[in-house]
Amino acid sequence: MGYEDFLTRYLRQIGTLVAALIGFREKKEYQLAIDEIEKALATWFNIKSEEIENYSEEELTNYFESHSKNFENENSIAELFYQKTITLNQIGEKEEAKKSAKVSIYLFRLIDNKSGLFSAEIQQRIAELDHIIS
Repeated sequence: MGYEDFLTRYLRQIGTLVAALIGFREKKEYQLAIDEIEKALATWFNIKSEEIENYSEEELTNYFESHSKNFENENSIAELFYQKTITLNQIGEKEEAKKSAKVSIYLFRLIDNKSGLFSAEIQQRIAELDHIIS
């Protein structure tokens, strides 16, 4: 299978997961959404969010410099932490939402800086996450 086939399948899976997460939130099945996010982070990226959410910015830099493979992975991880932030914020878990927002913002900024391109979507996500943190 070629890289394009793999990438297409991978992006489709991420899209399906994000759609399911939005559906869980609409049905107020918040814990199910969080469980799915945690499972995806662990299964697809070998990430335990409770560890990474407590990293300093320097520790995040070291972690992602040694573990990051490409923009697609970084973007997917940023999106999963974004979805976790939105879910936690909706159920009033403000402090936990801030922890996952910090990771998501870090990754979105990393992607933005690496790409050298302006992304309105990334800037909008960062602004939304900054608002949650403040």
